[in-house]
Amino acid sequence: MGERGGTAATSAFKWLAVALLGVALGLIVPIAAWGRIGAGWVWALVLAGLAFLLCAIVVNARETAADAAAVAVRSTAAADAGKIGLARVERVAEGGPYSNDMPTLRGELLIQPRDGAPFRTAFRLTPTVLEVPMWRAGTVRVVALPGYPESVAYHFVDRDPASVGMPALAASAADLPLLPAKPLRAPRPAVRPGVVAGRIGVLVVAAAAAIAVAHALARG
Repeated sequence: MGERGGTAATSAFKWLAVALLGVALGLIVPIAAWGRIGAGWVWALVLAGLAFLLCAIVVNARETAADAAAVAVRSTAAADAGKIGLARVERVAEGGPYSNDMPTLRGELLIQPRDGAPFRTAFRLTPTVLEVPMWRAGTVRVVALPGYPESVAYHFVDRDPASVGMPALAASAADLPLLPAKPLRAPRPAVRPGVVAGRIGVLVVAAAAAIAVAHALARG
């Protein structure tokens, strides 16, 4: 499970910056080129923007599905190879913006690798409705640790904690080291087509909106 809420604010600022750039271009470019703002610009940009946004929705959906499949395959292989551990939610509280009516959760996990020392790690994420029970304090789940011990990236796997043949977790995690472990993620290219298309779409639609407003004010 990824930390969907972890970069929400940063992402929002990036999209806002793209929209503001679109507004600026929508006002500056036609005036600089023709000395006025024509209504034809609005329809051309709206259609182009909608096309890019539709492309972004489709491509992002495919990228997200491919990422989830890649993580699932890697974590399942790691679990089959014995690279697993137990994780217990030590504490959890709401601590961030809402996404789809769900709060951002912050807390700590205690993770006990099968072949290694236990450690604590902090988490910050926005769960879905179905995932909320999994993040209650005291919940114990099985995690795959594909890169352990070089990496402590983890991914929850759908297995019964009692079936992995590990001893019970320590009663207290207060004295354990706090490591910067993160949920396992699929390798991502430097440029993601879905994100690029989405930002172009926002820029174009924002430019069209700016032109429409300026055109209406000029006529009035």
